[in-house]
Amino acid sequence: MLDRDWLDRPYVSRISASSAAALRPFLRSYNASRSFAEQVKPFNFLICVHAAPFSHPAGYPPQRFQLIHPFEPNPTRWLELEWIDHYSGDRFRIHTDGAPSPDSVKVKTNRDVLDRYRTHPEPKSLDPDGRPCHRQSVGLLQRRPVTATEISYIGKESNRLDETTAGLIHDSSEILSSYSDPNLDTWRTLVVATLREFNTAEIALRAAVDRRTIQRLLSGTHYPRRRHRQTLTAIAADLAKIDLIQRGIEPPCGALAILCVSRDTSATTAHACAVCGVPLSNPRATYCGMTCKKRAYRSRTHPRGRSTA
Repeated sequence: MLDRDWLDRPYVSRISASSAAALRPFLRSYNASRSFAEQVKPFNFLICVHAAPFSHPAGYPPQRFQLIHPFEPNPTRWLELEWIDHYSGDRFRIHTDGAPSPDSVKVKTNRDVLDRYRTHPEPKSLDPDGRPCHRQSVGLLQRRPVTATEISYIGKESNRLDETTAGLIHDSSEILSSYSDPNLDTWRTLVVATLREFNTAEIALRAAVDRRTIQRLLSGTHYPRRRHRQTLTAIAADLAKIDLIQRGIEPPCGALAILCVSRDTSATTAHACAVCGVPLSNPRATYCGMTCKKRAYRSRTHPRGRSTA
């Protein structure tokens, strides 16, 4: 059986002062009034507590607020300490019982963390109804399908690993470096590739622009403005959705997801002549030659059963 006193104590994480950011809150006031032996130095241990939901002080955004303190091994003193905000350097008292107070920050207890773990969500899975799992999901979980919409390069995931694991960092942009590659741009890899499979005149009509403008954009030599990119992305998704339905494929939700499914299925489905069924190497071609093109024209002009005299 778990000790009741331990469950009701503040939930404390131990971290190492292994970066300048972790040491910065102590340099201005804490270290200035102490001897070198009592100062917080590089690679000393620190402890941090975690504010309870809706308990952050007014004027301090939750993603930029975290209380830390030099390492204190005695848990009975944790509620008596003055904790320092990692971002602002301001000092706060803490408590675990009752409502939040302007003079003290309510923090999570071990009991709170244990209870929350019991109902933690599983975003990598689907619930029995086929929806993304949430805290109230009950039953046998299913695999959740993933559709890649774009490729982006990121930096090392081990940046400030200890601080991230301890919950000291709340905003992923502080530790995640992202690098874009123009060769893997969503516009070129998804939108342009999809639009090239459809009639240019129809695309120009839907976009309300000149046909030659569409031809220049699809050639890859021109990059459209954001407004035109959004319009053409929506058009590409609409055309791809219609094509998927005609092929008996259930289109997913979201424009980029539709384009990805259309691209993947087009790569595995042979593109054939609309008249004779011969495979075509050109994805934009509809007929294999003039003979089939004329035959299709005659069938549209003179349908079967109608007199041509």
